[in-house]
Amino acid sequence: EYTLQKILFENKIAELAARVAHELNNPLATVLVYVQLLLARGNVDEMTKEGLETIYREAQRASAITADLLSFARRGKPQRELISIQEVIQRSLELYIPRLRANNIELVVKLQPDIPSIMADPHLMQKVFVNIIINAEQAMTEAHGKGRLYIKAQVADEVIRITFEDNGPGIKPSNLKNIFDPFFTTRETGLGLGLSICCAILEGHGGC
Repeated sequence: EYTLQKILFENKIAELAARVAHELNNPLATVLVYVQLLLARGNVDEMTKEGLETIYREAQRASAITADLLSFARRGKPQRELISIQEVIQRSLELYIPRLRANNIELVVKLQPDIPSIMADPHLMQKVFVNIIINAEQAMTEAHGKGRLYIKAQVADEVIRITFEDNGPGIKPSNLKNIFDPFFTTRETGLGLGLSICCAILEGHGGC
């Protein structure tokens, strides 16, 4: 009974999240387009330009939040295909290596070369990996201003095991039971949907 109530509650939250995201997407897109047009004119003074760039960055951040809301709402079945998990990890890292270096994050990657291909959704798996990488980077940067991220992929006992390890502050034991709950966050910014979305993706693949 509790499980059924929880599912119904999460479905209502997902429906509300989708409605909110759709309502916000159109005005945000309008803001982004008009700011780009104003910046492209090139005849604005420096103070106005800085203000427009700030508006653009914040609108982009809001768009990212609505994207998370939609991802949370669209927890459908993954579109599986035969993929190389090593390639998905590498693609996940490509865009973030400059950011990690800029934040003094040492990256150590050890991917077993002969890992067999698997049936999975590459886009959803990349979303999981990117979310973990970003969470690790933010935690280490906030705690130390630097850090070390270790990523390992190997086959052990006929199971492909992917490990992400960082030297950030870690998760408080009191928070462990809630980290996959929708909208749970320990940060001042963000909706707390990242790990919830990751868990839903992994559940769609038969895990989590």
